[in-house]
Amino acid sequence: MEKRRRSQSSVGAPVSEYVRSKLSKTSTSSKVMSATHIADLPDALLAEIISRLPSSRFVFQCKCVSKRWHTLISESYFIGRFLGLQIDKQTPIIRTLISVEGEDLLSRLTPSPSSSSSKVLTPMFERLKSFHGLKEGPFVAGTYNDLVLCRDHKYFARSYYICNPHTLSWVALPPAPTRSDKIAHVGFVCDMPYYNYEEGDKEGRHVVQLNPQYRCKVVRILPCSDKELISDKFIIEVFSFETGEWRESLISCPRKLLHVMFDRFGFACNRRLYWSNYVKGRLLVLGLDLFNDDNITVTSKDGGVDGECRFIVFDKPMDEHSIQCLGDQCGGRLHMYELDIVGRSLYVWELKEEDNQGDGKLCLSEHRVCSLDPEMYHDDAYPLTLASVDPNNKDVWYLRVNQDIVMCNIHTREWSTIAENSSIVTSIYFFPYVLPLWPTPVPRLPQQRANQLARGEELAAS
Repeated sequence: MEKRRRSQSSVGAPVSEYVRSKLSKTSTSSKVMSATHIADLPDALLAEIISRLPSSRFVFQCKCVSKRWHTLISESYFIGRFLGLQIDKQTPIIRTLISVEGEDLLSRLTPSPSSSSSKVLTPMFERLKSFHGLKEGPFVAGTYNDLVLCRDHKYFARSYYICNPHTLSWVALPPAPTRSDKIAHVGFVCDMPYYNYEEGDKEGRHVVQLNPQYRCKVVRILPCSDKELISDKFIIEVFSFETGEWRESLISCPRKLLHVMFDRFGFACNRRLYWSNYVKGRLLVLGLDLFNDDNITVTSKDGGVDGECRFIVFDKPMDEHSIQCLGDQCGGRLHMYELDIVGRSLYVWELKEEDNQGDGKLCLSEHRVCSLDPEMYHDDAYPLTLASVDPNNKDVWYLRVNQDIVMCNIHTREWSTIAENSSIVTSIYFFPYVLPLWPTPVPRLPQQRANQLARGEELAAS
């Protein structure tokens, strides 16, 4: 099914039908020889020139030149060609960490001389606030590569927006149906990246695969009633772009859970959303796959099915205050991070999925320990908490020490303070933000897709 949904283009692929039709009207060589202006160049040659620009930011600026350039740059052939050249040049992919308020933590390591602000999402936030008349915020609630899920309130939101800060584009979701004075736990996940690649042809060039029909979901774990603070059932709301609607589902748990012990935000990894919880001193991890067509176990009120839900209870007792983070580290692996304040040690637990007779069980497969440098903080520097792990280097951790953020390499044990008495220190959550070689287009609602198709038919008819 996924193979039918993906359109594949590569560096060595033939030109698209659009480019080929243009070239068929005249000889490429004769047209190039007679060209006196860039507008006279054939599309194939123009695509080769533009695709050699150093970054997609400059390419997107070229879309404003003319309708012809806009159409050419939007072609899947051109995108594949540009990506192939960038990958061949080993152009680095930018990864950083952003707070709920949209501040960039890693910008403090290499501050830009042209900008004193660390808020990389400021232009996007200003547009959202102006267009939708937001009184506060917006606030970040999740990320997937370069897509950011924003909301209108820091705790009790009903309005959500999926945006791409690189292209300054966004889509507003219909308001969530449930209004509550309690916090709903939110997650955002996609089933695949907009593109991936592999070395495929005989000449060693990269085969770039575009996934324009990627799917994404927004999930809200709804708060329980005051009478059912501990329950083995809870309700989630799932927004799907296939239907353009929120759908309510009921999840049954193997054990009773305390709703307030769920992580505030879900962590996306390999198509799934993960939340951690605690059951009588033992860690429980909820893995929710909303894109699996088999073994569906999450049922909705109308009898339909929405996704696959797996619960994993670990036998090792864990203090609920010691687990600081559950998330995706380098390489697409799920990790759990534990900070032992008393023992002044950091622990890394890697979670792997083992397919035992189709049950897909998660297990702890790695346990790393690192002792903190005693000079890094003193007894009076409490509280000491884990802020995040560097998305570019699994050995680099960021810790909160009093009003400062300290960068610590757990391999070399080197450390340095990167933020002192800053507002970013008060941020409890940091989300990985990846700026890929080509920006991900924001998903479209069904009505938007229908309108776009109608406009295309009108242009074709004219």
